[in-house]
Amino acid sequence: MPKDQPYRYHTDVETGYWEGRWIEYDGAWARMLWNMTHLNGVFEVPHCTEAGRDYDHIFSKLQSHGNEAAHETSALLWQIFAHAEAALRRTSRPANSAQEAVARAQQFIQEHLAQSIALEDIARAARLSPFHFSRTFRKASGFSPAAYVRSLRISRAQELLRQGGLSVKEVGAAVGYPVVQHFSAAFRHATGMSPSTFMHRHGTR
Repeated sequence: MPKDQPYRYHTDVETGYWEGRWIEYDGAWARMLWNMTHLNGVFEVPHCTEAGRDYDHIFSKLQSHGNEAAHETSALLWQIFAHAEAALRRTSRPANSAQEAVARAQQFIQEHLAQSIALEDIARAARLSPFHFSRTFRKASGFSPAAYVRSLRISRAQELLRQGGLSVKEVGAAVGYPVVQHFSAAFRHATGMSPSTFMHRHGTR
């Protein structure tokens, strides 16, 4: 799950309490790797039990320090990606066509984030009718297409504000809000603070 893409998870109420663990792993190199292994986007990898032991080892290594631990952790990440890719191949079925449509839509949104994005444009990129696409996208991601675009824009705006170097107006334009007042209102609604306040608190100094 790339960190700049929203996602939602569900639990079985009959199972009871459970724990979740995650590893945040990002960067240009990581995104290239995801694309190479066809793991870009947000989707479930079913029956990927082989990766469980590697996750345990990673969390153990993350408690250590030094280059050796970092290199071993990187190797384990590669191994997890290989397990996930193999699991996807084993469970490939017609339903994957919906995942592929959603992945095409997500890629289109990311590439056109600074522009005006209409539902019809995203559906065309997904190669589905607007009605079918809306239902497919919501089922796969838990978000409506419009909510997904808003969330992705705010997430990208937060990233740019942290990095610094751009004004609030420039950040807004970069994520599809050419009118700074509209950007500020959307950002405040999503985060509870103005873009300038967020930049002051979280920006790189």
